[in-house]
Amino acid sequence: FMLSQSIAIMASAGCIVAVIYSSFIVLFISMVGLGIAVAGLHQMRFVATDMVPPEQKPRALSLVVSVSLVPALLATPLAAFLMSFNETDSNLNDYLWLYIGQTLLLLISFIILVIFRIDSDNVAVKSTSIDFSLLNKTGVKPAIFAAAMGYGCMTLVMTAAPLLMQRFNFPLHLSNTAIGYHIVSMTIPSLFMGFIITKLGHRRTIWIGSILYMMTSLVNIFLDSNYPALVLGLLLLGVGWSCLYVCGSSVLAKLLTSEERLRIQGLNDMLVFSCSGIAGFAAGFILHYANWHMMNIIMLIIAIILFIVVWRSNFKPSNKARIN
Repeated sequence: FMLSQSIAIMASAGCIVAVIYSSFIVLFISMVGLGIAVAGLHQMRFVATDMVPPEQKPRALSLVVSVSLVPALLATPLAAFLMSFNETDSNLNDYLWLYIGQTLLLLISFIILVIFRIDSDNVAVKSTSIDFSLLNKTGVKPAIFAAAMGYGCMTLVMTAAPLLMQRFNFPLHLSNTAIGYHIVSMTIPSLFMGFIITKLGHRRTIWIGSILYMMTSLVNIFLDSNYPALVLGLLLLGVGWSCLYVCGSSVLAKLLTSEERLRIQGLNDMLVFSCSGIAGFAAGFILHYANWHMMNIIMLIIAIILFIVVWRSNFKPSNKARIN
């Protein structure tokens, strides 16, 4: 985590340099560095599950994911505060102060990471190579599919929504506020997702997530693309993401032992975040060459397929204790 955080700090500093010298290449390299850093820091959620008893794993995972509620609530006012230092009409100055603020926050989090050390278990494992045979365990493939499709669809619509608002000439602060609401709708349900999973089970929770995605698509398709409708769609999207992503990750923590998860987690994260990355690239392409409605039709089809897949799946841990 210290390595990932160090890369994040250097990449964020690179963003400052890129803005000062108006260099797209430096900005591109810095963004790649931030992506690499985030990939490492995402593993923090599984450290939490490894440090608690099995019955508390869903709650621990949901708490880690929901902690991002704090920056979600502070993001918009903090960005506005940093932008207030801009005395010109140049957008570059806005981003300069934002990247300076980002770098300072990363430095603070690095100091926290140094102070609160995480002791590793140092359990010897036979092998750290990917074990594809684990995909044949009951419930593993549906769990990965739910997390990957949940993250991919969320990224697709979340990335396209601000572009659509820009096309309709909505003010920038409205776009920022809408994304802020969306992030809050992702994080607040995550705070209670462990309790929800315990009460309803993994299968029903994933069903709820897929239904919320269907509702998001229908809202975006049949309601006019006005600001309230877009915000409503982003709110439904955020809650659906929380159900699918947290639940999908929680299933793996329940079904697999610590050693088994070490041998499949890399593949799981590669699939999940590859779907997110592809969706991020595809959002602008689909919006430009097709339209907003077509994008939501694609998401509706994926949500229906996900619902059917989970309907036909069982989530049974190796000790034969049912979790759904």
